[in-house]
Amino acid sequence: MSKRKHGGSRRPPHRSATRGRQTPREHETGLSKQDQELANGIREAMRAGDLALASLMSAMLDILDPSVEVDELPEKPLLSDLVDSFLDVSIAETTAALHIIATLTTDELVAARIRRELSNRRHPLPLDVAGLAELRVVRATQMVVPNDVGDDLILELAGAGVRGICLLVYIDHRYGTVVKDAFLMPSSLDDAVAELREIAAREGHWADFVPVDLADARARMQDAIRAYETIDHGIPPGETWPGLRPLLRFLIRGLPDGGTGYPERDPAEFLTYDEDEEFDDYLEMEATELAHDFLESLDDGAADIGMHPADHDLAHAFALATLDLLEEDYRWEPGDIKDLLTQILPVLLSGEPEEYARAPQLLPAFVGYCHHTGGVPRKATRLALAAIDRWTPAFLRKRDDPAVVRERELLEDDDVVDGEPVIDLARAVAELRDESLIRLLGSPEAAETLDARPLPDEELDVSGLPEDIISRVRHTAELIGGVAALWDDIELRTACRRLLTRIARADAEIFRRRSKDETAAGAIVWIILKANDGTRAGKPMQQVMDALGLRSSPSQRAGVMLDAIGVEHTAYGQLTLGDPGLLTASTRARIRTWLDLMDEQFGE
Repeated sequence: MSKRKHGGSRRPPHRSATRGRQTPREHETGLSKQDQELANGIREAMRAGDLALASLMSAMLDILDPSVEVDELPEKPLLSDLVDSFLDVSIAETTAALHIIATLTTDELVAARIRRELSNRRHPLPLDVAGLAELRVVRATQMVVPNDVGDDLILELAGAGVRGICLLVYIDHRYGTVVKDAFLMPSSLDDAVAELREIAAREGHWADFVPVDLADARARMQDAIRAYETIDHGIPPGETWPGLRPLLRFLIRGLPDGGTGYPERDPAEFLTYDEDEEFDDYLEMEATELAHDFLESLDDGAADIGMHPADHDLAHAFALATLDLLEEDYRWEPGDIKDLLTQILPVLLSGEPEEYARAPQLLPAFVGYCHHTGGVPRKATRLALAAIDRWTPAFLRKRDDPAVVRERELLEDDDVVDGEPVIDLARAVAELRDESLIRLLGSPEAAETLDARPLPDEELDVSGLPEDIISRVRHTAELIGGVAALWDDIELRTACRRLLTRIARADAEIFRRRSKDETAAGAIVWIILKANDGTRAGKPMQQVMDALGLRSSPSQRAGVMLDAIGVEHTAYGQLTLGDPGLLTASTRARIRTWLDLMDEQFGE
């Protein structure tokens, strides 16, 4: 759909499948440190199921496609290089990755090499990995909304180990009929239709769903992918598109030929505004409406923060940023909060002290309003509010930053300076340094007292915890102590104890649920090891799992705990806890070395 009023993300939460005990793997000594990290990501995706590994490998294949330019990888490796590294080491993770690559790649020589190797491997694999070649589109439906500027094609998938999964492809006609987004939905076609109909109704739209012939679906998607690759549309990459392009192309190859694609249409017929004055008027109208509705909710008592003379201007600034950052979706992610507080608001606001101080007080209520209106899960709201706390100090420091003040002046000046913008390298480096320290230590100021002394041997501090969870917290701590004893690691035990009580204070319900303390202990250790790069220091999670008797990775439980304390996390990315008290001496020493190098290269 084109315009989603006050929320309504199309992307439902991902669903993980439960997996049994994994067959012991061969030792990973043949992998480099970088490849070990990749293997860990592959392993997590294998356990997640629901085509998670197919999605991950599809994104990698898309990046390695020689026809795709990636700014971050001016000299990116070849697909053959990646395949060679997987062929050299025979473990379940590389076998799984090779299965996916052989299925999705269009390079027949590479696929043939992989299949020859796979004929000699016997690693047990999840069905959605081993049987990916059988995956097919079995039904297709188009979501029809009056006056919409695009089409939602919903493809129901079926195959070995795959049930109740759809792929939604959004094709936008404003840019010349191109694929603008694509993502997997953990729902059957009937459930997906019901969910999308409910979202449309909540946003004030009537939606109909029309079956699409599979041959026609193939023709439409082929045309839209080709247009995406050839038209100068300016659509930025999203979370899963164009990463899912290789997977979508594979599915399209399995559809029948002979269908009818979209008729040639002038993109202008789908535009309700041009790129200049009419767009500004449209944006202003939408922002005014959103700001008004938010302030009206405050009058109705939605948030107990009182009213301030600056609230009208601030609400309007928040609304403008929402329309600019989130496009059709009013779901605030932590990264959006960071951009808002460190890049947009410092320039957009006047810099008047009272208005500036009020902004981070009003913003949580605004984010809560957006999420409540759009039906966004509370977990996402908790992460967004934690991001506000994390980036507010950086926002407040920017009020009097000379570079920010100059940008405000240029924004208020109607005379635009000709020529390319000048990059202030010193400022860019300083911002990078501060942002990194906020993620790692909680604030740039924490670097001033950062040392490399080992964490002390601390007892478990249960003060302030509800009485009914103390026994479970103590038992979890005892299990953690047993794991730490594997390596005689006092720092690991102390960091885990600190994190354990921090989580218990943030969300006691975690320790009231019917769950195993062994899983909670494994999750705590997983978090601390990942934050301190412990798995590269000879502390593999498989050893932790064996010690606790766990049959599957505790990473899913770790995600729940990280959400409780408002820490951003992804399955494959770096984990930063924003607290030096949870970092071991070696980790803090690496940060100190990095800071010294930054100061040496760019000055204090």
